[in-house]
Amino acid sequence: MAVYVGIDVHKKYCQAALMNDNGHVPKELRFNNSQGASNLIDLARSVDPHVKAVVEPSANFWIRIYDKLEEEGVEIKLSNPIRTKP
Repeated sequence: MAVYVGIDVHKKYCQAALMNDNGHVPKELRFNNSQGASNLIDLARSVDPHVKAVVEPSANFWIRIYDKLEEEGVEIKLSNPIRTKP
């Protein structure tokens, strides 16, 4: 079962949700931008090592999160919330 992570980036924090193949969201998480995405990666990998993530590119706040996920080998995509369908 794959684990997908959606990350909504705000100025001071990020809100993330883990979702499985069935569309079930077993866990949501909020973390400070200064903490980076390490806690998020650890949580997602505890469920499945093959994590896929989507990040909302908001101002410049998303860059550090994107870089950390990419550095950890997480498959990551950027998504414009205006163009993303539910």
